[in-house]
Formats: sequence, structure tokens, C-alpha cells
Amino acid sequence: SRRQRQMCIRDRAHYLARKLTELPGFKLRFNTPFFNEFVIDSEIPADEISTALKDAGIVSGLVLADGGMLWCATEMTTKEDIDYLIEMLNIMFFEQDGENETDGGTEA
Repeated sequence: SRRQRQMCIRDRAHYLARKLTELPGFKLRFNTPFFNEFVIDSEIPADEISTALKDAGIVSGLVLADGGMLWCATEMTTKEDIDYLIEMLNIMFFEQDGENETDGGTEA
């Protein structure tokens, strides 16, 4: 039914928002109810996030002129899509690969 589809879209959007705001420095701009669209502010420049995701073949949120990102979920968005997005953001911006970390040794 239409109501079930709407609830499903809203649930996906809220899952996406929750997962994004679990990332370091990501926060919802507005503390107001929303259906399937919301704005996220991040310490990482939005255009940098968008470019990195585009290079990986992932559609990001819409970069806003004020530096935020407008994200949305639709009936085509799956939990797996969201989990993959979050995994890729973690890999791209938050996980150290070991080469960048110092281990107390001397630099060459």
C-alpha cells in the first residue's frame, strides 16, 4: 500500500541519517522531523565527500552552496546501499591504513 511504501522510505531515510551521524564530525543541521530528505554538516568539506564518492561510483548527497549536504532516501534505496555508503566513507576518510601512522621508529 502507499502508506507502507511511505513508511518504508521514511525508515530508510532515518536509518541513513542515523548512520551518517555516527561518523565522526557528521551532524544533522536541523533537529526537526523529516520524511526522506535531510541536511548533514560535516567537518570534511562536502565537495571533497562528493568527489570521493563519485570516483567510487557512489551517488552522494547534493552539495549545498553553504557547505552542507542534502541527503535523501527513496523507495530504491536499500539498507545494503546505506551500509555500503557508510563503509566507503569510513574507508575513505576515517580508517588509517597503517602507512600514515608512526610506530615510534625513525623516518627515512
